[in-house]
Amino acid sequence: MSQTKKLFYSLLLNICLIIPFFGQSQLKPIDVFNTHKIIFYGYDFSCFRYVDAKRYGQDMKLYIFQLIGGVQEKIGETQFKKWMSKDTVLFNFDESTRLNKSINNDAVIVINKTSLPEDSVQKHLKNYNTIQKSGIGHLFLPECYDDLTGSLSVYSVFFDIETKQILLLNWAAFHDLGPVNRFGALKKPMLEIIEYLDRDIYQEKNKILKNKTK
Repeated sequence: MSQTKKLFYSLLLNICLIIPFFGQSQLKPIDVFNTHKIIFYGYDFSCFRYVDAKRYGQDMKLYIFQLIGGVQEKIGETQFKKWMSKDTVLFNFDESTRLNKSINNDAVIVINKTSLPEDSVQKHLKNYNTIQKSGIGHLFLPECYDDLTGSLSVYSVFFDIETKQILLLNWAAFHDLGPVNRFGALKKPMLEIIEYLDRDIYQEKNKILKNKTK
């Protein structure tokens, strides 16, 4: 990974941030690490924003689906099971696909960099329709790409499928990526940030939480 890339992540382990996500859920953050099975709901770009006025009028929805396809070709169930030490990672992209199909091309393009607050992530998740009625779900919410600064930010979300309450919320941003001439050029940094979130940050939080429960 280039030394010019600056990695930032948010360790949302402070008790003041974790409690609001619990709601009525009987599950806790430690259950994300203890469970042997995760339902992966894919890549939800419905809240994604792209800072580059020159792209106004382009078919961003098409580009997003092409990007998701490129990511899926490289990262499958085997990688997720290895990164998170799980026996089973089941893929179900129905809901994220439905939401991605509803993307408004014009709404994706913005003039200034935007952020997606943690409470907005929770509100968004409350509207998720899942076939599964219980267990722990997982998805990625790409937040923003700023072409001016070459900055890509993504959320990794783990939640209680029954209550739709967030159990664990990881965030990372890669900076200094440089201008993207083609939307498809985001594939490489997207792959890297996904691995960083679900391997490095996931395992780091696992150690922190388990040390707290000793």
